[in-house]
Amino acid sequence: MPKKRYIQAINGKTVKLSDYKDKIVVLEDTTGAGKADKSTVSDRLRDELTDAICDRAFFVEEERVRTQAAFNERVSKAKTRLSAVAQEVCRVVGEILTEYQLLRPRLNQQGVPIWQRAMTDIRNQLKELLKPGFIVSVPLAHLGSYPRYIKAVQFRLDKFPVNPSKDADWQQQLQSWWQAYQARAAADKQRGVHDARLDAFRWMLEELRVSLWAQQLKTPYPVSFKRLAKTWAEIS
Repeated sequence: MPKKRYIQAINGKTVKLSDYKDKIVVLEDTTGAGKADKSTVSDRLRDELTDAICDRAFFVEEERVRTQAAFNERVSKAKTRLSAVAQEVCRVVGEILTEYQLLRPRLNQQGVPIWQRAMTDIRNQLKELLKPGFIVSVPLAHLGSYPRYIKAVQFRLDKFPVNPSKDADWQQQLQSWWQAYQARAAADKQRGVHDARLDAFRWMLEELRVSLWAQQLKTPYPVSFKRLAKTWAEIS
């Protein structure tokens, strides 16, 4: 059944956006949307948050809904967890927007070519993480790590002047792995194949960035270039 019917079944429950309007407008710079008025952006954010909450509240069960009775039962179950889901999604999104807003003033700093290469890598990383629709498309388990990923960028910028050549070396290795991942993901998509191990590899790349530049933020599991190569060999 169309998701719109589930949203209507929430019976008027809405997400308050007052805490996020200014922050999400700032986020538009990263997603490539350029300048946007707050009302338009707020509408988009409301839609994304509603979809994200709806997905996580209504679509936990794998069984397809084929009858009105099944629909009513699904709505009844979802309402019991709707409030908790909405609070968690909004909390995570709020933390993401806060961390990005803190980072944003540093993203346009100028410097020598090696610094600019690092900044280009960081902007590309953020553009991929924060692409339009990420609130809906990224599983909440990974979305919850976004504030840590963004904060790790701050640590990278702090450490860059100490050893720029090491930063460049790590960046080059990460870029090679990212290109390998993108090529494999594109090939799988063309063949209509989905490999959960490839998804896990994609998030390993983000965790490796944390491990390299912000060890104090910790990672949920050990990760290194050696472990990355081992994982890739297992899924290739």
